[in-house]
Parts: sequence; C-alpha cells; structure tokens
Amino acid sequence: MIKGKKNRKAFVEEISGLQNIVSNFSSSDQHYTNVMNRLLDYAQSTEQEKVRLLLRVLSAFPQVKRGVKRQDYRSFLLDFETQVSKWV
Repeated sequence: MIKGKKNRKAFVEEISGLQNIVSNFSSSDQHYTNVMNRLLDYAQSTEQEKVRLLLRVLSAFPQVKRGVKRQDYRSFLLDFETQVSKWV
C-alpha cells in the first residue's frame, strides 16, 4: 500500500505519464520498442507493488489512440507482463 498523500499523488502522476506514453505503442515498431523499454526501465527501478498497480491501471483504464484494437493492446500488456515476470 502506498502510504501518505504526497506519495500517492506522486504515484498517480507517474502512472498518468506512463499511460500517455503507452497510448503511442501502436504508432510504429519503433514506438512499440520505445514504450516497452520505458515501461521496463520503470519496472526495474521501482517497487514490485507499484508495478502490479501499474499493470492493473493499464488493464482497467486503457488510454490508446483511436483505431487501436483491444486485442493489440492486450497483447502489448501481456508482453510487458511476461518480460517483468522474468525478473521476479
């Protein structure tokens, strides 16, 4: 559990920024790679609990560009989750 109002606020800002980055994953292969690398960097440098919360938020509240298929987004999240699970 994230304790303290300031810590929760900072975490929400981090998540919002990451959601904005994730919205570009389908633009091109380069964007896909960049977004995945950014998420993996975040996952490596933060607590496991925050990574789990990030996955929940990304799954529950997808922010993707118009025309992106849900299955493509789910595949992206599954790819991220698979890569993160290698470290645990």
